[in-house]
Amino acid sequence: MAEMEMNLKCSSCGSDQFEYPEEAKADDTVKCTGCGATARYGDLQAQAEEEAMKLVTSALDKSFGDLARKHPPGNRSGVSITYKKG
Repeated sequence: MAEMEMNLKCSSCGSDQFEYPEEAKADDTVKCTGCGATARYGDLQAQAEEEAMKLVTSALDKSFGDLARKHPPGNRSGVSITYKKG
């Protein structure tokens, strides 16, 4: 399986360094160490999930052509892919 990398960056200064509690919860505050901008941890989680879905969809699209666009994740349209050996 191909590896995918995703980095979160501060929307104010572009830094990828943040301070946050060790066991952060959705309502905890995350602080950019570059400029001091703050955000809620839950908001960053939601952004990360959205970006991860884009990466996965792009990888599927590259592997399976337009199948990923016609049947995005979560669409249970009855389409399945099976592999039969020779």
